[in-house]
Order: sequence, then structure tokens, then C-alpha cells
Amino acid sequence: MTYTSLGKGFRAVEIILAFVILTLGIASATAAEKTITLLFTNDVESVYDPIEAFWLDDMEMIGGIAEMTTLINELRQSEPNVFLFDSGDIFTGALAKLTQGELAFELMITMGYDAMAIGNHEFEYGHEAFAWQKNRAPFPVLGANFFYKDTDHPYAQAHTIIERNGLRIGVVGIMGQDAVTAI
Repeated sequence: MTYTSLGKGFRAVEIILAFVILTLGIASATAAEKTITLLFTNDVESVYDPIEAFWLDDMEMIGGIAEMTTLINELRQSEPNVFLFDSGDIFTGALAKLTQGELAFELMITMGYDAMAIGNHEFEYGHEAFAWQKNRAPFPVLGANFFYKDTDHPYAQAHTIIERNGLRIGVVGIMGQDAVTAI
């Protein structure tokens, strides 16, 4: 192992990093290695049907919620530890508008999502409509930097830990500053 000093100001960081490296080395030497597959979707935006694959010579149509669900289920059958996340923007588009987001959540529930981060489009029908839908979801809907106006009261759960097959995965939902300004 090579050690390079970063200077006086970084000494505490070096000690912490050394501890983490040593801990990881001991953990990997004593515990069996496990494969984890992380899947995520983002900006689905009511695009549930396949689209024309004009850029492919061997395929007319590609995508859609049915194909995506099939691929996810195949991965769950072939891989031991698959986690499925969404990074937001499910509350936009014609079908989301027609159902006030209910269809998007029903599809995510059916597909077995493990968690979702809030996107800026989730507020297109008001925060009350989204709050109703997120509160009926069986998976955590995360937003660490969302609070009710002029309060410290969180609008959503900030983070979660998902435990499966002896694994613990920490998930935090944070919206970037550019997206926040679009709300």
C-alpha cells in the first residue's frame, strides 16, 4: 500500500480514510462477497408506450413500461440482489395529468420499486396531490431537502435503509438546485 500525505489540513481525513480502508479490508477478508444490482429509472413522464426506434436498423419500436417491467423481472430472476429506484419526474405527461399521478404510483407499486426520490415535476398538480399519492406508496418517497414553507417540518422522509438477504442499502433522496428552481 502506498501512502501519500496531503498536508497538515488533511490529517484528520487521512486518518478516517485509513480506518475505512482497514475496515473494508478486514470486512472483505471475513465476509463472503455479494453481488448487488442497482436499477433506476428517471423522467418516465407518462411515456408508457414503446417509441419508434428510428436510429436502429434491426428494431422498429423500443421501450415502454411493459418491456421495462419484463427486463426488470428477468434481472430479478437472474441476479441475487436487485434493487429498483426512481429519481423522480413521474407526475408529468398526459396520463399523469389525467389521473393526478395515481397511475404512475400504481405502475411503480406493481413493478416493485424499493424507493423513489422526489423530482420537480411531482408538484405540477400541487403539493397536496403529490402528498396524497406518496403517502399511499408502500415504498419510501424521499426528499431530504423538502420542508413545508417557513418551517423545519419535513415534507418527505429524507433517507431510508433497505435490508434484503443480509444486505443493508442506504438511500438518500435529494433534489439538485437547478431542479428546485424549476418548481
